[in-house]
Order: sequence, then C-alpha cells, then structure tokens
Amino acid sequence: MKHQIRIAAIFLMLVLLVVSIQTNASSNIFSYVSGKTGFVVVGQETIIKIVGSFEGVNVSRRVKLIEIRLKRIAAGNDFNAANLVITERNNKVGLTYNDQWLVIADPQSAYSQKVTQFELAELWRANLVRVFGETQDYTVSEEIIGVASWYGREFRGRKTANGERFDETKYTAAHRSLPFGTKVRVTNLENNLSVIVTINDRGPWTKNRIIDLSWAAAKAIGIKGIGRVKLEVLN
Repeated sequence: MKHQIRIAAIFLMLVLLVVSIQTNASSNIFSYVSGKTGFVVVGQETIIKIVGSFEGVNVSRRVKLIEIRLKRIAAGNDFNAANLVITERNNKVGLTYNDQWLVIADPQSAYSQKVTQFELAELWRANLVRVFGETQDYTVSEEIIGVASWYGREFRGRKTANGERFDETKYTAAHRSLPFGTKVRVTNLENNLSVIVTINDRGPWTKNRIIDLSWAAAKAIGIKGIGRVKLEVLN
C-alpha cells in the first residue's frame, strides 16, 4: 500500500512539473501596444512588430491573437521549425504554422521597417526559430559543404521525382542521391540561418551545386540566388 502511494505521489509530481514547464513557457510570451505599433515579446526579446490595423482588425487585437497562437505552440512543447513556413496565399504574405496563419506580414508593417513583406516574414521566422528552438531530436549522419540553388513558382504543380506535386511554399529540396523523405538541415554559411527540408526531387543538374532548395526554404535562410551552405543529413 505504501509502495502504491509512493508511486502515485511521484507520478503527481511529474505531472505538476510538466504543467509548470509549459506554464512558464507560455507566461514568457506577451504583447503590448505603443501608439499604432504592436509588439510580441518572448522572454525579454521583441520577436514580432506590426503597425496599424489590417483587414478591419486593430493593432491591439492583432498582437493579442499572435500572442495566443504562440502560447498554444509553446504549451504543446513540440515546436517543429519545419512546420513554420513563409507562406503566400490569397494575396497575403506571412507565417503559417501547421498550415494555419500565425501572423500576416502586411504592407504597412513591412514599409515601416523598410523591408519587403517576404523579408519581414523571413525575419520573424528566424526570430521564432531562435527562441523556440527545434525540439525534435536528430542525429547527424553526414555533413556536406557546397553551393545551393533554388527553384520556385515556375515549377508549381509539376511532378517531382517522387511523384508529389511541387509546391514552392513547402520546405523541400532536390538532391542527386539522398533517399526520398530524408530530412536535411541546410545552413547558410553567410548568416548561420538554417532550415530543415525534406528531399522529394532529383537535382540540381548544374555542375558544382549540391542541393536545389524550394523557394520557401531558400528564403528562410536568406539565399536569393545561390549560396554556400552546409548540409547535415538527419536521422
């Protein structure tokens, strides 16, 4: 009987510890508004800054919605950077997580920060990946350094080598020999930004290039043409 009580007590302590960790993660996320500018803060760092209303939603409501969405992600304790995607859909640009809108990079917010909407979404994504981290455990089986290129909208809808329809907004890539479905972490050696992609196509066929990224994957790590990268094959 005492043994069963002891086991139950330990189990309860573990449950309370998990709840505490998730609560602390969520409580580090908050938002506030100053004038027409809204801020979303994680820990002590401003991660997202937006300006003004968008589509009838005022700035206070916009940052509160972003705060709520981020707290849900934090509470899940299973953040996966591969699911945080720079997305262009219905004439909107922003970030989606698990294919659901997280934040819109509206024209006014981009203009105020002197960047394009895509560059603003790219900045937000880099910030979120840095503060949330990649919680999925991987081991690196191989490292390769070389030149990456990318392909985009002109190939939309075409069949990739594994039979999928190409979607430039997904984090995928073409490689000459890695098995389809392989996860590869690609790091831009110019700025140390990284993204995890899934191999679903063959290429690149241009000499001296080692991987062909989707448009979204290239944008996520700041590659506008070609770039020198490190590939880490993940298991």
